[in-house]
Amino acid sequence: MFADLPISTIMALIGGMIGAVLGYVARRARFCTLSAVETAWYGGNRTQIRMWVFAIATAILGTLGLTQVGLVDVSGTVHMLPRIALAGPILGGLIFGLGMAAVGTCSFGAVLRGAGGDMRGFVVVLIVGVVGYMTIRGFLAFPRMIFIEPLSVPLPDDHNASLGSLISLAIGLEPSVIVVPSSVLAALALIVWCLKDSRFRTNVQAVFGSLVVGLLVVAGWYTTGHIGADEFDPQAVESLSFVAASGSTVMYLMTFTGSTITFGVGVFMGVIIGAFIAAWRKNELRLDAFDDPREMRRHIIGAVLMGIGGVLSMGCSIGQGLSGVSTLAVPSFLALLSMWVGAVLGLHILIYGWTLSSDA
Repeated sequence: MFADLPISTIMALIGGMIGAVLGYVARRARFCTLSAVETAWYGGNRTQIRMWVFAIATAILGTLGLTQVGLVDVSGTVHMLPRIALAGPILGGLIFGLGMAAVGTCSFGAVLRGAGGDMRGFVVVLIVGVVGYMTIRGFLAFPRMIFIEPLSVPLPDDHNASLGSLISLAIGLEPSVIVVPSSVLAALALIVWCLKDSRFRTNVQAVFGSLVVGLLVVAGWYTTGHIGADEFDPQAVESLSFVAASGSTVMYLMTFTGSTITFGVGVFMGVIIGAFIAAWRKNELRLDAFDDPREMRRHIIGAVLMGIGGVLSMGCSIGQGLSGVSTLAVPSFLALLSMWVGAVLGLHILIYGWTLSSDA
């Protein structure tokens, strides 16, 4: 039955299944970027941050396994370019983090909210998708290509932006010698940091949820990098991401008869279904809207910032913070850390205003 379908449709169907599981698990386990940063910074509770880190470690090991057995080649992805992007990940990450704080969640979290009936999430997703698409291919792409893209450090031949490749470049060894041990050591260090906390390791839902999310990132790489490696119609190798996918979904729905569905569109739609089921099972389905014009303005501004920042940083908190980091790409780490810093700055502004002191 599936043999007669285009490879892009098969990938979208698999992406839909991956997205459904992701949406369900993430909503049930409260897998939220901003909440993780907020509870760690202001509440002193690092359980949700450890969920993120544990998911990252799982994704690193799984992605490494796929590449080492030859099932997937991530060397041609946007995360592994032969240059170190600096301005995009740092500036884009800060902008995206500020947008997260303004909205109260990231672009992925807005999808989860919207699936439960929150109209604020729906509006945010729509704006992120449109603005993100404008920054990729619309008139906002021109300043990005002129001012942001050139600000990167080129690398010698046979080297890319991954941690192992850069270490090998620094000490003069072949990248193949460094990649595996550096990846394993990085993942194990992250796992140890997570499991040493009793609140995290005894929280079955947190451990299981973050493990599943990490494995879904690996499933995304396998789907696009192995199943999508069709010799007649090769597909782009990618995993989970939600800024570009939001724009692609909007465009696909508007130009359905002339468009080809993609893995990212399938994942996006699957997340909506999975999150809806999770909200229904927990009796959380309810229509919510903006409380007042001030809240609406804040969400619109935040969504615009996330749309621009997510493209400048080459991925959102999921696209860079999980998928990109799973390849140990240094720009992905820069983007994720910048998003966290931007979120902290944004929360400070919302809580204390523009003063530098929290005692004001």
